[in-house]
Amino acid sequence: MLIPHTHTTESDGMVSPESLVDIAARHASELKTKIFLAITDHDTINGVEKAQKRAQKYKGSLEIICGEEVTAGIPIYQKHIVALNIQKPIQHSMSIFETVEEIKKQNGIVIIPHPHVFGIPIASLTFNEISLLIQKNLLFDGIEITSISKKREAKIETAIDKLNVKVNKIGSPDSHYGADDLFSAFTILKGKTKADLLNAFKVGTLKPVQGIRKFPKFSTWLNQKVLALGILGVRRYLLGNLR
Repeated sequence: MLIPHTHTTESDGMVSPESLVDIAARHASELKTKIFLAITDHDTINGVEKAQKRAQKYKGSLEIICGEEVTAGIPIYQKHIVALNIQKPIQHSMSIFETVEEIKKQNGIVIIPHPHVFGIPIASLTFNEISLLIQKNLLFDGIEITSISKKREAKIETAIDKLNVKVNKIGSPDSHYGADDLFSAFTILKGKTKADLLNAFKVGTLKPVQGIRKFPKFSTWLNQKVLALGILGVRRYLLGNLR
């Protein structure tokens, strides 16, 4: 099982990297399966080492994937791209094309998170932009399709089909609240090693699964929004300063 998109207190998540690992490990034990947990905080990999250290106590039932949700573009109009299996941080505020290139230079996995299908395309790539990546031969490795809205999920599926290329459909929680949403969506794969994970992306044998989403306490939800859209949002979208 792969959980490809999570956030911790190193960016705009509500739980520490260590707590996120503990939550995932409990599920790995209950389900008797290995879990690949990707830590993908915004524009930092600071939480990865903490998570990896914590995961050592669980003796192989949990493996941490080094990741980052990279902010591409300029202030006001910025886009997010998820990088997995990287070794060092990807520079933020490059173009979406440069961002994909830099991830690939590290032999990383490129996932398009929460693609835009309606509303205002804040932080999300439109399918026109995704098509441009294909035209420039900047191939990505998957697109998130799972959503709390079945209507939105169906629109994403339809838009993917119109791309006329083979695309891995990724089940992803975009987790910010730990136990409340970590298993709201995930991706099934065969195998238990990182080599198996990388091969599943290559051959296209990943299966997205919609899980169970629990809504956090209102105060927790509000704190997260203030952090993400207020404090971090002002830095990201108005000042261009993500640190």
